[in-house]
Amino acid sequence: TRRCVSGSYDFPVADPLHRLSALVTALDDRIRAAVEVASGLAGSGPDALLTIGHVPGLRVDDLAAMLRVSHSGAVRTVDRLVAAGLVVRRAAPGDRRTVALRLTGPGERLRQAVIAARNREIDAALALLEPGQQRALGALVDTMLAGVAVRAGDDHSMCRLCDPDDCAAGCPVDDAAPAT
Repeated sequence: TRRCVSGSYDFPVADPLHRLSALVTALDDRIRAAVEVASGLAGSGPDALLTIGHVPGLRVDDLAAMLRVSHSGAVRTVDRLVAAGLVVRRAAPGDRRTVALRLTGPGERLRQAVIAARNREIDAALALLEPGQQRALGALVDTMLAGVAVRAGDDHSMCRLCDPDDCAAGCPVDDAAPAT
C-alpha cells in the first residue's frame, strides 16, 4: 500500500484505487465509440446533440462552454448538425440578434438512439457488479460528482452525455451548485 501523496488524507491507498483512471478511460472510450456509431457523428457531435436536446433554445456561446470547445468549433459542429437536418437555428425569444438552437424531429430521435447506446455500455459495465455493489457505487459516484461539479464551477460540461430523465429524482450536480 501507499500513502496519498497529496496529504489530503492519511490512510493507506491500495493500488486498485489508482486504477480508477484506467476504468474511467476505458468506459469513456467505449461510450464514445458507441455513441459515435449510433449517431454517425464524430467528435463533439453526439455531445452537442444531447446538450441541445437537454437545453432547447441554447445559444452557441453556451454550447461552446458546455462542450469545452472554442466558439468557432461549436459553430462548425452546429453547422454539421444543421446540414444533417438534426438542429435548427431560430431567433431567440426576446432577442432577435441571438440564435437559439433546437433539435428537429430526426434530431430528437437520434438523441434517443445516442442515449440508448450510452446506456448499453453503462449497463454492461454495471452488470459486472452485484446489486448491492451497484447501489454503493451509485452513492459514491454521486458524492464524487457533486464535489467535482463544485470545483469545476458547475458549468454542466460534465453532463453533456447525461440523460436528463435519469436525474429526474435529483441531479447531484444541480444539488451541489451553490445557492444564488
